Amino acid sequence: MARRSARSRRERDGLQGTERLRQLGLAWHRARLSSVALGKYIILFASALHIGWAALLLADPEAAGSTPVSLITRLCGGPYRSAFVLVITAVVAMVFPFIRYRVSARTMGLMLIPQQFLLFVSAGAGIYAASVGHYADGVDRPWSFILSDQLPTILVALLYTAAVLEAAFDPQVPERPE
Repeated sequence: MARRSARSRRERDGLQGTERLRQLGLAWHRARLSSVALGKYIILFASALHIGWAALLLADPEAAGSTPVSLITRLCGGPYRSAFVLVITAVVAMVFPFIRYRVSARTMGLMLIPQQFLLFVSAGAGIYAASVGHYADGVDRPWSFILSDQLPTILVALLYTAAVLEAAFDPQVPERPE
């Protein structure tokens, strides 16, 4: 009899464990970065960063030599075009938090993915500079120095991705706007 009760207890605990795992999985699926949606602040921060870079490019084209902006400047074909692209993507992304519940997920992607691309380009330039041991303007430094200097740009790109995913999986965002 003791053997039978031990077996049924293990079976019962196994079912409870499976149910508990299922509930944890559902909770993880609905998880957010925090109880308050922080994505809008990350998006606004990235937009402010891009507008700042654009202002510096317009004020002095030599700012194109900075590591996070250098690759964007090469891709866009110069400091003035880069400033234009940075401002347009920043403004479009800054509008998103105000209209997020009135647009579809596809429109949301069209609004946020260009800025995410620019952030990853900047992060990639920082990672590359650390790996080769010199900044985009040719100044040699140890890889750890460059990586610690470029780490904020890399982290913004990763946090922005988390913000986009948080917005994409928000149950209040309609699949198709009404």
